[in-house]
Amino acid sequence: MKSLQLFTLCCLLPGVAGAQVSLSSMASDGIFYGGGIGASMGSDTSYIEVSPMIGKHFTDKISAGVGVSYRYTSDTRPSPDVSSHDFGANLFTRYRLLPNIFLEGAYEYINYEVNFSDGSDERRNFSSVLVGGGFTQPISESTSFYASALYNLSWDDEDSPYDDPWNLRFGVNVGF
Repeated sequence: MKSLQLFTLCCLLPGVAGAQVSLSSMASDGIFYGGGIGASMGSDTSYIEVSPMIGKHFTDKISAGVGVSYRYTSDTRPSPDVSSHDFGANLFTRYRLLPNIFLEGAYEYINYEVNFSDGSDERRNFSSVLVGGGFTQPISESTSFYASALYNLSWDDEDSPYDDPWNLRFGVNVGF
């Protein structure tokens, strides 16, 4: 079964909302694959993300997988303008508690660029352990709403590439 994930709300940059589209497809032996493409464009800021993934359903309740990501960010509000190219990889697993409720855990590694006010930049590495859960709610036979909240146990306000330890995801899945 293929699905198209629409209208994912993202907190990509402070004060900027964006959208993400992701595709997933079920292959034989419980293998699923897909990923996402995210974008946010504003008058002063831009964000683009590409994140393919592959996973496996081990049972009706347990699935796991891996993914990679590339992110480009540009912001013309500071002087000088800043931009960054970030690269990452992740491992994830989900456990379905009930038909509509799941627990999720993930490990993420990211190599990201930090921009300084003098125009210089520096590459850093950051590892995150994310835990949380979510729910799905059918809207029709082939469409469902989902929401999840993951907390970054490794978040550090001094060194993290993220502004907040919470990762909130909302969207609509459309099967076809």
